[in-house]
Amino acid sequence: MPKIIDNIEQKIYENALALFAARGYNQVSMKDVAEASGIAVGTLYNYYSNKMDLFLNVFEEHINQVYTKLREIIEKDKEPVEFITVLYDEFVKISGFSEELVKGNILHENNDLISKIRDKLVDKTRNLVEKIRKNHEEFNLDFFRENEQRVIRLILLAVIDFAREFPEEREENIAFIKSLIKKI
Repeated sequence: MPKIIDNIEQKIYENALALFAARGYNQVSMKDVAEASGIAVGTLYNYYSNKMDLFLNVFEEHINQVYTKLREIIEKDKEPVEFITVLYDEFVKISGFSEELVKGNILHENNDLISKIRDKLVDKTRNLVEKIRKNHEEFNLDFFRENEQRVIRLILLAVIDFAREFPEEREENIAFIKSLIKKI
């Protein structure tokens, strides 16, 4: 009789997220995820056709959860630092994913999904910056309007890079990014 595992999809998601976040794409195998989830490799292949499919599905699911948090911050008109803090903490949690995306080595055939994820993140960041601009007259609106795409990408790259390069300086990194936004 086959072994029944409660919440198998959730277990696969949690374990794959933890493994990819810690090690990155190249250092995780389907066998690693199966073992961590307490299932056979063949069972894992019943849910995901290959490692890339698993990686992208787990990444997209996690990013959708992050988008929900970011949308709530924007809709509830909270302080901008909360947005940056959530974004920063989430990129730290998924550092292995972030690293792979920045490198761009593994995602050539999946540009549509990656573009969709990136566009959503850029849009959420744009919404935040627009909210900040409305509430703070000291911002240089002309500069932002002329350079909107570059400014938004700079913010996102700063979050990813600072989390990677200065991992022990969370508060300082967040404060710096917040001050950067205010100066733009």
